[in-house]
Amino acid sequence: MRLLIVSSLFPALSETFIVREVQALQQQGEWLRVVSVQNPHKQAQIPDAGPVQWIAPRWYGARVLRSALRLFAQRPSRVIRALASMLWEGRDRPGETLKNLLTAPLGLHIAALAKQWQVDQLHGHWANVPSSCVWLAARYSGLPYSLSIHGEDIFTPNRFLVRKLIDAKHSVVCSDYFAQHLRRIAPQATITLNYHGLDKRLVQAGKAPRDYASAGPLQVLCIGRLVPTKGIDTLLRALRLLADRDAPAMTLTVIGEGPERAALSALATQLALNVEWRGAQSLEQVSAALREADLFALAAVHLPGHAPDGIPNVLAEAMAFALPIVSSDTGAIPELLDAQCARLVPAQQAAAVADALEDLARDPALRARLGQCAQQRVLQQFDLHHNVQALRRALLTP
Repeated sequence: MRLLIVSSLFPALSETFIVREVQALQQQGEWLRVVSVQNPHKQAQIPDAGPVQWIAPRWYGARVLRSALRLFAQRPSRVIRALASMLWEGRDRPGETLKNLLTAPLGLHIAALAKQWQVDQLHGHWANVPSSCVWLAARYSGLPYSLSIHGEDIFTPNRFLVRKLIDAKHSVVCSDYFAQHLRRIAPQATITLNYHGLDKRLVQAGKAPRDYASAGPLQVLCIGRLVPTKGIDTLLRALRLLADRDAPAMTLTVIGEGPERAALSALATQLALNVEWRGAQSLEQVSAALREADLFALAAVHLPGHAPDGIPNVLAEAMAFALPIVSSDTGAIPELLDAQCARLVPAQQAAAVADALEDLARDPALRARLGQCAQQRVLQQFDLHHNVQALRRALLTP
């Protein structure tokens, strides 16, 4: 089958898991093209996204507008009915509906590209604009479409999302936590759980033997976007508590960028913590950091008005390197980690994070047991080849 995939910021680092999935689909013989609804050039990009072919059309560029006007002239009633349905279904979220209407020319352009490239199916990533573009393109062209939902904006009332799920041939989600929610709000839809896969280079690098008996200060690593839901402020306060109680010495390295960078840096200074902020990093740099670290910590939290974490891919990557992990029990994280393989603590409780880190710091044997258990589990659950084969069966079966 020939597949046209629509995503948000392909191939930005924030969509690494999508890039790996698309590459794996292509390696397994699928013909595909990717359309990014936003221009990723101002974002840090994955340097090895090739040979996947992708484009990022300008929403109101001349080519997009010509396509939209030509398709409207050919079938005006079909376009009007689709836009009317978008307005009706989205009446509970007028701001988002306005944004969807503004992207209508891009949705029609995607329909034109589908005809030009002779694709058999459309596929949209994310619950918001990309899936809306795919829905409109499918309504116009008559092509079947499928969706991948990653948790963005699915836990607030959203009539249009329910419509998109029902109309889709199939939808996949990356955690059972998300799957159960979507089945509740759209019981008529076909929803399948499909975990992401680990990059093969990370898997190979993670298999090297690890020394759990560190002689110097323990290196704690945190990877994630610098946003409130990652709980980095809680982690910083936990490290301050550890320093005050004379626990084993620890250093903190944070990999990632985001809007909270200045606030978090100021908090670290206020708490008299020496934190290494590395910003966005390449796969090779992340791999090296995972190899050098002694502990991995991610104190994720579900906050009102923010998209919740499902299963953070960085946790799976840390598990692949057999790192002992401290994380919170929020969202879908318990699907991946439990007491046998990690230390899970309540969200937003710095004292609990501090206690878990101290327990691991004082017990090399515990670090080894948790790290090795985590590695065995994730290599089975996040096998890229197996999971992409399951994805193909779910999405591409006629």
